[in-house]
Amino acid sequence: MKKLGWLYFTLWVAILLLQLAHHQLWADELQSWMIIRASPNLSTLIANLRYEGHPSLWYVLLWLAQHIYDNVSVLKILHAAVGIANLLIIAKLSPFTRLQKTFLICGYLFSFEYFIISRSYAIGVTFLLLYFWLTERYPQKTSWRSILLGLAVNTSLFAAFAALFFFFDMQWERYKKDKTNIKGLFFNQSVLLFGLLSLIAFSTAYPARDADPHFSVTLSENDRAPSFMHTGFEIFDNSFAPIPETLPNFWNSNAIRRMPFLLLILMNLVLLSPLAYLLYHHRKKAYLLGARSYF
Repeated sequence: MKKLGWLYFTLWVAILLLQLAHHQLWADELQSWMIIRASPNLSTLIANLRYEGHPSLWYVLLWLAQHIYDNVSVLKILHAAVGIANLLIIAKLSPFTRLQKTFLICGYLFSFEYFIISRSYAIGVTFLLLYFWLTERYPQKTSWRSILLGLAVNTSLFAAFAALFFFFDMQWERYKKDKTNIKGLFFNQSVLLFGLLSLIAFSTAYPARDADPHFSVTLSENDRAPSFMHTGFEIFDNSFAPIPETLPNFWNSNAIRRMPFLLLILMNLVLLSPLAYLLYHHRKKAYLLGARSYF
């Protein structure tokens, strides 16, 4: 039965690879390719990324791959390797049941969002999955766990938020073991490694001076809430209440955000109540739920 399971796994990966081969790259996927093609060296690449708003790790890997095989298909090849790695981690290293693994591997996120769409999000998930495995098997290896979380920060803003959740959780576990060593909680190798990698991510993603110097807090088009608040609600609502609008162009829309401002806040408080309950009674589950809102 185990061999049969791997046979099904191989067939599913083959189907995904076939779908990826026929996938027409979207503009946001090709954006990364155009950036590295316009960057003859790494210093130019880092400078160009100041106008992109993303950390550099995915682009550096793509830049290296492009110098091996200068064809746009290398974008799909590199992302396929990342996607397969994620599926293998779930199949081989995760503690889930066979049915749970099947649902994860065949679900939308790992079979489309983190496999077919060739962007920097999937590799962030790779580092987070490896962090989960290392935490389960070798919890004492805090330095390596911090490195994995720091690498995740260098992939995307979404992975950075999730990595922060889990880094705070790791530090909390350290505090519970030795509540008297407050200094050691803030000054240790884990903080140094995670902080250094996070600083690298921030320095490469920080916008250039001539990119967009103005931070707008103008009202949204329906004048119900400031646009920056809608952006904050958007991530959370799309994750926990994905109710698309009845429009031809419904992608990334949510009917909840059409509510009046006060009702919008009330709805989000209702959605936050389970998180508040878990934070009080089941802290680790609360971290997982909170991190999930950024994926």
